[in-house]
Amino acid sequence: MQDEPAASREEIEVAKRRGYVKGMNWGLLTVAIPCSLWAAIRSLAEVPKFEEVFKQVKVEMPALTMLVLNSQGGVGVGILVGLVACLVMTKRWGERKRMVLVNGGFLFFCFAWMMLFSVALYAPLLTLLEGIGQRKH
Repeated sequence: MQDEPAASREEIEVAKRRGYVKGMNWGLLTVAIPCSLWAAIRSLAEVPKFEEVFKQVKVEMPALTMLVLNSQGGVGVGILVGLVACLVMTKRWGERKRMVLVNGGFLFFCFAWMMLFSVALYAPLLTLLEGIGQRKH
């Protein structure tokens, strides 16, 4: 009779750990959903506007800016596909520890793309503003 409570304690601990991992997965995914949608929308909708601005202003574009301009469509669609894949995998295997790495990696990728996007597209335009106050008319 004493073996039975010990077995149930182990089962309770295992269930707690599985519940914790599942909660971590859904928590990471909850943060990743708006971040990934924002990154995909900005990639697919804003980059063509920047391309037109760079053509009109004739600013020299660094290699990083060219990389973002050339890969924005694929990355935007890839983020949306990754979001759907993370949703399906978390629904199916949300209790596994590996899914924490998958969801955390996806969230990190979305944040990294947003930072790269911002630096690569806004930094060259900021160079135009450097000498505005010092110009003599």
